[in-house]
Amino acid sequence: MDHLRKFHDVFTFPQNNNNDGHSDGSITLHPSLQSPDNRTAAVGDVIKVLGEELVPRIRNELYPVTASFRMPIFFSLERAAAPYYGIKPHGISCKENLLKECEDEAGIPRAISSTAVPVGAVSYMDINGYSYKRDVLFCYDLELPDGFTPINKDGEVESFKLIPVAQVAKVIRSTEIFKPNCNLVIIDFLFRHGFLTPEGCGYLQLLQSLRSGDCS
Repeated sequence: MDHLRKFHDVFTFPQNNNNDGHSDGSITLHPSLQSPDNRTAAVGDVIKVLGEELVPRIRNELYPVTASFRMPIFFSLERAAAPYYGIKPHGISCKENLLKECEDEAGIPRAISSTAVPVGAVSYMDINGYSYKRDVLFCYDLELPDGFTPINKDGEVESFKLIPVAQVAKVIRSTEIFKPNCNLVIIDFLFRHGFLTPEGCGYLQLLQSLRSGDCS
């Protein structure tokens, strides 16, 4: 909160009701910011001032800020700053993003990626310092043709490796090779395709954990 106090024309702050110098309540955008464009510009200026020291890996990519999925856009926020404001990246077209990422990450042409089937979503919350991630990951199944070799095009993937599904389950169980949010997507796949069964220990608890975050 202290880093934002000098931006009194962008934010309003709760009154100090404690003797320890700390405030209870939440920070809100200044009521003078009446339109989405005004809010986007004002908050964008704040992010520029805070810079890489407080908001690392600025991408100059805007995420729409909405109350919930498919609701009107309140303003747009730099992608790297989203966790620090605790927002969900609503408003991005799932299908278009799927096609784009398939092409960029693995060189999958649209003729193939367009056959991906939506199969649900997983959600989670993660607090790390001042960062509060509240993500909903929409899941798709995509069957690739025999002999297809993925090729990364954006430099964000080091390598690809073909592994049997059962082996992937063992990797998740015993290592931390995959990112935590990737683990959720893979575990969801294991449930849906029968690799995890009710006879297994902690079946319901694990199933419930796949949607521990707010899916609104």
